Amino acid sequence: MVCPTNRRADSGGDELFHEFQQLKMGLVIGTRSWGGLVDISMFIDLIDGGMMTARDYRVYSPDGEWVVENKGVTPDIIVEIDSKKMLNGYDSQLMKGVEVLLEKIKIEPRPWPKHPEYPQN
Repeated sequence: MVCPTNRRADSGGDELFHEFQQLKMGLVIGTRSWGGLVDISMFIDLIDGGMMTARDYRVYSPDGEWVVENKGVTPDIIVEIDSKKMLNGYDSQLMKGVEVLLEKIKIEPRPWPKHPEYPQN
């Protein structure tokens, strides 16, 4: 599998790409993600109708280190988005992902699953 990302991915997006790499599910392709995993779980209403929040939890590695925060996730293959091509409907990150997968299929073909014949009544 491949997982495209870019600098606009944050929070759950950051975590998705981080786990995709950690679990060795495939390659992350694109540009470094935003890097914001510290989150908010409480909201305090103010008398003027506003709201106050305080960030109060974060994501750690199994070794107790902060992960992703203020760093983002660096892709395995870095591909910048070409704005002009994107405007014309060509997604360079997506197409790189397709290219990588087609090459992997060529190198490591998988047999088509076999199923019993569809029952005839």
